[in-house]
Amino acid sequence: MHCIECQQQEANKGSGLCDPCERVYLKQINGFLYLPAAGLTINLGLLLLGVLGIIAAMIGVWPYANRINWFDAGYMALTILHFVITVCASWCFFKKKKYTRILMIAYYLAGMISVLYYYGIPVCFYDAKMDSKDISFATTSVIAAVIWIPYFLKSERINEVFCR
Repeated sequence: MHCIECQQQEANKGSGLCDPCERVYLKQINGFLYLPAAGLTINLGLLLLGVLGIIAAMIGVWPYANRINWFDAGYMALTILHFVITVCASWCFFKKKKYTRILMIAYYLAGMISVLYYYGIPVCFYDAKMDSKDISFATTSVIAAVIWIPYFLKSERINEVFCR
């Protein structure tokens, strides 16, 4: 049986691909890696809107308040830092660079820290109430970090695609 891709060499029984085609296939972003890829692109757009919204809000508040409180300054700094990390992680992920593993871990940690800062401080210090949408958003970020950080640390697939 010939390779299903190149039709020239003998295919491996498990995959139907020859050894050279199988190496090319293993270097591609596919399978479970579509989920972080989708998350990066969606989060990149949402963070860009968030950064623009923060800048617009600060410009709107400044003439009236003449100051920015510490919570807003921290939120602005975390959002901008998260945006920069997301841009770097996206670039490395889609270019399949060696530092993708480190940047993706930083991306998930930055997302979790940002969400915990944005929701945790108002709940702890200002007795704010979280509705189901807020709880869902915060939980999703923490669960994503709990799932994807070990995956990027331990997965052989990550080694194949990004490190070799």
